[in-house]
Amino acid sequence: MLRQVFIYYNNEIVFQYFFAKAFDKETLLNIVLKKRLITYITNPIENKILNKPILDFQTHFVFSNGIFFLFVTDMADRPKLIAKEIDRASKLFIKNFPDPMKIKESSPEKEEFTIFIKETHYYLHPKISLIGPIGGGKSTIVNILNQGKSHGKKIMDFAFYYKVQLGDIFFDLWDFIARDDFSPLWNNFTRGSDVLFFVIDGSNLNDEKVKFFINLKRREGKYSNWAIILTHSDNPTFLKSSSLKKKYNLLKDVEIFDINLIDQNVLGNLSMIFTKTLGLKEALPPEFRKKLIQANKFVAEENFTKGIALLRELIEICEMYQEFAYLEVFQNKIKELEGKLQLKLEKKKLEDEMFRAPERIQFKNFKGVSHLPGKESGIPKIKKLTIPNQEPDKGLVNSVFSELDEKNPFFSDMKQTKTKTISPIKEMPAGAPIQDFEIKSHRIKPINIDRLSEPSASSRIKMKEKFLESSLSNIKSGQTRDKKLTLERSPLVNESVRGQSKAEIRKIKPVSSKVEKNPLGNFILQPKVQNTPILVEAEKLGEEIRNLGESLSRTLCQKFVEQLKIRLSKTNLTDNDLNKAAHLYVSQRRKRDKSS
Repeated sequence: MLRQVFIYYNNEIVFQYFFAKAFDKETLLNIVLKKRLITYITNPIENKILNKPILDFQTHFVFSNGIFFLFVTDMADRPKLIAKEIDRASKLFIKNFPDPMKIKESSPEKEEFTIFIKETHYYLHPKISLIGPIGGGKSTIVNILNQGKSHGKKIMDFAFYYKVQLGDIFFDLWDFIARDDFSPLWNNFTRGSDVLFFVIDGSNLNDEKVKFFINLKRREGKYSNWAIILTHSDNPTFLKSSSLKKKYNLLKDVEIFDINLIDQNVLGNLSMIFTKTLGLKEALPPEFRKKLIQANKFVAEENFTKGIALLRELIEICEMYQEFAYLEVFQNKIKELEGKLQLKLEKKKLEDEMFRAPERIQFKNFKGVSHLPGKESGIPKIKKLTIPNQEPDKGLVNSVFSELDEKNPFFSDMKQTKTKTISPIKEMPAGAPIQDFEIKSHRIKPINIDRLSEPSASSRIKMKEKFLESSLSNIKSGQTRDKKLTLERSPLVNESVRGQSKAEIRKIKPVSSKVEKNPLGNFILQPKVQNTPILVEAEKLGEEIRNLGESLSRTLCQKFVEQLKIRLSKTNLTDNDLNKAAHLYVSQRRKRDKSS
């Protein structure tokens, strides 16, 4: 079965798709690409499809137009069959993407190529075989897994195969119905199986039959994975898996599952057994969805620190379950959030510096009062000056006070009480009241600040309108006055700074847009199960189109066949009809590509 698909270009993996577990990211980069296959990348053989086993898996690769295509499969897969598929995939990719880096962007061409890769696994017909003696429960297991979705296709007179879906992958499930437990047809039946399930009735063991099927697997399914299913576990005589391993030494390293086929949860148990044995990717745990919802909330609230920490936890879960398709999305989101977090911290620092209170001024080097030079230490004595008893110049005094009265309003009420002329200054005793002047308090009118820079009537109306508009917009958006003032909305910042900050500070989109309804909207884990089975004619038409170097999804092939039956007025289409329809589609497709 096809497990992984990689496209390597310019020292970078530009495309990857996973069907099942194989190489993890570290093994792929450090061991597979940079060690085991490095010579085929640095010194390639152009357009030569090669095959090399690496770590229990097969690698199929080709180097074309500077692009390295790598398919990872099981050891049981036939290299010639895989070579055809990798050749078709490389040609389609080079045709749709002249610039290989464009595959990283969303486009109709990328969607078409992804559908082609998905259906490559389908057209390879991965094979699961049920082997074991009659009465073990093989047909019961087939009916439980099939659930009546598809009708079995008869293989000669001794077997049927059914199309069963496990997760989002289809498999051919083969069921042997011959009565002879030792039939020689078992060799052809088991050969080429990806997985062999040895179904045994745990309550009724036959040593000879058990040894026969063990040798059959070792001989015909040398590279096939296998497991043992012990049925009828509800029977009192049931032999447990531990006892079976002790009894048969060749089964000590084989996975053995005990199951009751009449249990209510038998479908879930069988799905778990098949998923584990095939190495399919397990479904992500429930906490993945919860953590993704919480990460969206943190991003929406601009709580970048917690959002980054939660995204790193999601990356660890993806690596554990090998959901590598999400890793690049989460890693890019972390880089974006780290940049926004750094910008937010710088803005916070700028806000603190702009609106910080002035620091208290302190004198660090204060030496104190220096003394005047003299013989005696301490404060020097000041001699009392004697004022001569003479009359001052009247003209000089009157002119000084007249100027004060005119210029300074604080001295306008100062009047002389006795005479207009100033009497000689007499020495007065300490504590004597002043009788020369009568000082009255002067009332100072408050300064009207509005009158200093009074706006015009039109500007006041505009200011009121802006205030009302901002209030209404805040109410509609759910903002209140209690919300903290940010740098972008601060009235203390001038228009140039505000415009610059508004351009830099933007609201970051959450990981997914509709987080509450469907947090995994951009990360579809499992596609919807198709209710209508694909017709055999649709499968043949799809294979014919692929053989001609083009692609058409099975769903569109189904519609194509239905329309073709109506136009030709036929209930069944022949191989010739399907061949002509495929050539018609390919010719029209290529004409359209040339015209565009």
